[in-house]
Amino acid sequence: MLLVVLFLSASANQQFMFENIPKTHRVQKGLSQDTDSKVQILDAKGWSGEVVINENTGSSTFFWMWQKLGSSIENDTVPLMIFLTGGPGCSGENENLGQFGPIEIDLDLNPIKRNTTWSDLVHILFIDYPLDAGYSFAASSQDLVNTTSQATVHLYKFLSIITKKYPVWFRREAYIFGYSYAGHYIPDIAYKLLFDNHENLPIKLTKVAIGDPWVDPLSQADAYSEFSYAASLIDEHQRSEISQMEQNSKSQISVGNYLSANSIDSMIQERLGKYSGGVNLMNIRMYRDYNPGIHAKWLELNSTKALLHVPQHVEWVYCSDKVSHDFREDIMMSYRDYLEKVLEKVPVMIYGGQDDLLVSNVGVDAMIHSMSWYGQKYFQKAQRGVWKVQNSVAGYYKKAGNLVRVWVNKAGHLVPYDQPENAYDMVKRFINEEW
Repeated sequence: MLLVVLFLSASANQQFMFENIPKTHRVQKGLSQDTDSKVQILDAKGWSGEVVINENTGSSTFFWMWQKLGSSIENDTVPLMIFLTGGPGCSGENENLGQFGPIEIDLDLNPIKRNTTWSDLVHILFIDYPLDAGYSFAASSQDLVNTTSQATVHLYKFLSIITKKYPVWFRREAYIFGYSYAGHYIPDIAYKLLFDNHENLPIKLTKVAIGDPWVDPLSQADAYSEFSYAASLIDEHQRSEISQMEQNSKSQISVGNYLSANSIDSMIQERLGKYSGGVNLMNIRMYRDYNPGIHAKWLELNSTKALLHVPQHVEWVYCSDKVSHDFREDIMMSYRDYLEKVLEKVPVMIYGGQDDLLVSNVGVDAMIHSMSWYGQKYFQKAQRGVWKVQNSVAGYYKKAGNLVRVWVNKAGHLVPYDQPENAYDMVKRFINEEW
């Protein structure tokens, strides 16, 4: 089931079953060496480029690190946020340029300053992940992966390289943020850094945050019918039909038939689109697609590649259908146990948009209630608070132990896009421990 493609059409992102995707990947010439170097656009400064993660093939991971505006990572102690986009198979530039990075792209394909940016709070490291997402690429089919666990091996390899190349970046607290399919990615890599860091990477992981997370399909996959019926998108007969399909999907998950479960989940999403008259599952207030973002055209320019230290032959891909196709089984697997372990060690914020049907708050709350961790009984008893920004209700929150749960009003799957100021306030409160 899951998705997260920033700004793709509803029909493209609201399902993960791809029956007709060709089983070939982008053929890219491998690199013999890293290409990363400093980059500056307007007042925003940082580093970007390709890092070779397999010297035998030349397969490479692209990153883009922005320094906190007005600060220097070489001289300060400001925390570093590592951001992982979902998909599976989407580019980190979607959030960087499309939601909360320090710059955006105007209609004339010129960079302009963004008014509300998380770069006012922290340094941010965006990573195109896994291979074949964004500017990252596999130069050989042997480097392609089809599970989160396999992808984590590549991510850990990238981090082992980057911590050696730029050790000063990691002499500070580090956070891992992401959303949607990062509900798979983040628990896995966070667990590895906290409990299985065999190379002793010097990453001081102190906070984790996941928005609209797809973590545990068994507890989340039956939320469509309840949410859709409460939102008047389907009637009672359609609810009964969808509910039966949900139970079939969960039965398939229970016996390990993940491909079958994925197929059922995709059919559920198709039915919901049909019955609702074409609602955008990422935001039920919309019967249209999200704006695809002019930044996609900017990233395809040769001048942009030169600016970002990307070889001209490397193709940028918004969201890889090939990766999504290959991850069909992984989509229906659970990473809840890793998240439970991470909660034992560091604070975790889980947030969700009020109007997101694709990964609804109904399912996310069910996942949270199903977890086994030391603070569960305290969280269940905690009072939910009203969250205000500039005297207006922005949503609600609950906190107990290491868990902060936030419900964001008037937002869908892309919370920072729908509510940029409120998302900024939410992140600031979590970073500064102000909830």
